[in-house]
Amino acid sequence: MQARVLVHPVGNMPRLKKARHAESLTLTAPLLAAAILFTANCVRSKSATETFFLSCSPYDVSGGGYAVAVENEVVIRDETRGKYLPVRIFYPDARGRFPVIIFSHGAGGSKNGNDALAEYWASYGFVVFLPTHADSVSYKPRGERAPAMWDLLADIDTDSEGWANRARDISFVIDSLDDIERSVPEIAGKLAHTRIGVGGHSYGAFTAQLIGGATVTPPGTDKSVSYRDDRADAILLLSGQGSGQMGLTRESWKKVQVPMMSMTGSNDRALKGQPPEWRMEHFNLAPAGDKYFVFIDGAYHMSFTGKLAVSRLDFLRERLFTRLIDRSSEGWSGGSKEAPSEGWNQKEIFDCVKIESLAFWNAYLKGDPDAKEFLTSRGLERISEGAVKVSVK
Repeated sequence: MQARVLVHPVGNMPRLKKARHAESLTLTAPLLAAAILFTANCVRSKSATETFFLSCSPYDVSGGGYAVAVENEVVIRDETRGKYLPVRIFYPDARGRFPVIIFSHGAGGSKNGNDALAEYWASYGFVVFLPTHADSVSYKPRGERAPAMWDLLADIDTDSEGWANRARDISFVIDSLDDIERSVPEIAGKLAHTRIGVGGHSYGAFTAQLIGGATVTPPGTDKSVSYRDDRADAILLLSGQGSGQMGLTRESWKKVQVPMMSMTGSNDRALKGQPPEWRMEHFNLAPAGDKYFVFIDGAYHMSFTGKLAVSRLDFLRERLFTRLIDRSSEGWSGGSKEAPSEGWNQKEIFDCVKIESLAFWNAYLKGDPDAKEFLTSRGLERISEGAVKVSVK
């Protein structure tokens, strides 16, 4: 069945940024060897953090070699479910076919919440789709008060219909790629339909897990359900979940064979007070092979979106929220009651997220052997002087 694709031109002014030299797009084997040798002598400058990453990282943290354009007002219609799905699309403003990344937002978020990652990946040669799921507070009528985050998170813990619809949203975007190309001339011919990555943050990471093959057991049943989509070649989980929440059990990841990268940080508490280590369960319990777990000192739950890197107010709110979770959690056996560790500043933390996620997409959507070598050799751990811990299996 064809999807109905609606394109709203009002306000749809593509946002372009200046192209950089194409040499920054790929890391050749000689450059990788040089980078590895150089990082042995890298010393992080306390006064010039960005210089540290620009000189020691294989990727420019300010962006790649492609100018980036954005389609802001694309809506696809799923006739089977009777719903409209708004989508933003970030893409290289250049000829060629590029791998596709579909990135799912957190609870209550929207297609407008992950611009920093989407623009960064697009600048390195990916087409990034950001859908708005039905739990988004942006659907609330103007003037109606959005639900409190505590209530929203409590609802999604048992909302098995919402879990299913989020996974179906991702699969529907994949189903609709041909229709979107026909309806949006600016991206016609740009999509590599057989190279697809799915990622997400928080509830979006849960969504990506479902697409990757994690099973869930809906409330009131003892039967696990799968929403796996074999068209996804790799999944990226930013602040993903462990067992005992949202239908996930210790058996949920037994059949997750797809390449998977997961990230969390020392301040990334879960709503019930679970410590950051809880977010490592899917890595520990999934089958070995192309699995990566990245632990960043000082990272909060929202550090992975980039918002804390640019807003001091958002950072202070996040730190307060983390402390409230610690105080309100009732005796979670592994919960830490220590004060949040500040670790690195948030700009450095988000640079790490960009570097490692880009290496992952390059390795598994572009087949770049140098990017895979950077991952398997724990290159980010090395250039971060141990502030990032990378596990590989």
